[in-house]
Amino acid sequence: MTSPLTRADIARIREGAMVITTYDTAHGALLPNARWSEPRRVVEVFARKDDIYGKAFVCFYTEFGENARLSGGAKEGDMHLRIVADAP
Repeated sequence: MTSPLTRADIARIREGAMVITTYDTAHGALLPNARWSEPRRVVEVFARKDDIYGKAFVCFYTEFGENARLSGGAKEGDMHLRIVADAP
């Protein structure tokens, strides 16, 4: 079972970190046997703030092949993302 992301986890998401994600959620909770993506390296963080409720969030791009990037985001309490390696 994965724990919800904490403020410290959000701070760890920076350029060079490796993350995996899933869309197998329902109302914010992981579904049993959730399928996770391949690890992807964060190549750019373009927003890092607190929302109106005081929860930290981050918006970023991950690598996706030679000439493409995928956008992503995470907020305190999210269950859809895991950090598999910190940035060097």
